[in-house]
Amino acid sequence: MEKHVVSIDLDGTIADTNSYFADVVMEKRGRHVHKSDMVNYQLHTLFEDMSREEAERIFKGAWSGDNWRRVGLVEDTVPSVIADIRRKYIVYVCTASKGEGVVIERWLKEKGIGYDRFIIAEGHSGKLLNGADIYVDDYSDLAVEIAARGKRVVLLKQPWNSSFAEKNRDKLISVAENWDDVRRLLLRDAVQG
Repeated sequence: MEKHVVSIDLDGTIADTNSYFADVVMEKRGRHVHKSDMVNYQLHTLFEDMSREEAERIFKGAWSGDNWRRVGLVEDTVPSVIADIRRKYIVYVCTASKGEGVVIERWLKEKGIGYDRFIIAEGHSGKLLNGADIYVDDYSDLAVEIAARGKRVVLLKQPWNSSFAEKNRDKLISVAENWDDVRRLLLRDAVQG
């Protein structure tokens, strides 16, 4: 029996780049922001004087030079959960990040994240072109787009998607409270075939 492909997002799903963003904003602007304050995917809207371009530069900076060493996992269990998922699925790590691919791959290796293929997609919608059967992501707009194409999505609940997650009624979008939930949902699906 052929294994299905699971595409797992990087930023906000595996990598805690939001905490990196908060740290950089504190260092550069002396302003405190917590991950729990990030209730909108568009983080520049947290500050009246921050442009979308500045926010994107901060995020891109996470995957430039040695900054990757400051990026943590969203949960410590991520490497073991992905290892369990790889027993039943082919796993792609797919990101729309504009960072340096070699740096991201170094981070994944250092964190003990195993995968079968690493993909840098052209924009969020570019993730849809990787041929996966199931997606794990934190971006609710993308989850809706994936489900509209008839594909399953596991949406990792985060402050920026919690409003959507609580109202979600789409049968193709399963909400995971944490990475143990991601494991449960994906392994349940593998058993059901």
